[in-house]
Amino acid sequence: MQKDLPVRKKIRLEGYDYSSNGCYFITICIKNRHPILWEPDVGTHSVRPLSDIGNVVKNCNRKHFENL
Repeated sequence: MQKDLPVRKKIRLEGYDYSSNGCYFITICIKNRHPILWEPDVGTHSVRPLSDIGNVVKNCNRKHFENL
C-alpha cells in the first residue's frame, strides 16, 4: 500500500526566470544543527573560522560568481 505524500506549497515566484543573473539566498538544513560550515566556537571569538566543508562551499560559490 502506497502512502500519499503531503502537498507542498510552491516556494518559487510564478513567472520569474530563476536562470537569470541575480542575488539568491541559499538555505542549508543541517540535521541536529551540527556546525559543519564553521569550526566549533572556542573562547570569545566573534568570527569563527570556516571548517573544511565551509571552505569548499565558499570556493565553489566564488568560482561560480567569477564566471557570471
